[in-house]
Amino acid sequence: MFDNILLEPEQTDLLVMVVEASRSVPGDKRQKSYTAGPIACPPPNHCLINPGLPDGEIRLYIGDLETLAHPGLLATFYGPNCKPMFDVTSLGYKF
Repeated sequence: MFDNILLEPEQTDLLVMVVEASRSVPGDKRQKSYTAGPIACPPPNHCLINPGLPDGEIRLYIGDLETLAHPGLLATFYGPNCKPMFDVTSLGYKF
């Protein structure tokens, strides 16, 4: 089932971190993760913001999130001001 999904180790680690963050928040408090760009975070990084993450955010390379979204491990949404938002899919939890 997952033989076709090729990830770099840091992408796998990121997925694990996002899944654990999602699971650590009670169901009625869950929300999509959203990103903040280089203006809010020191370049060249972006921040992923979610209450289940350590300190509520982590710095990352935005391409790693896009890579996780491509095979359907994360769902991508666009919120206010076209801000990219991400949520773990059922496939992401199984992976």
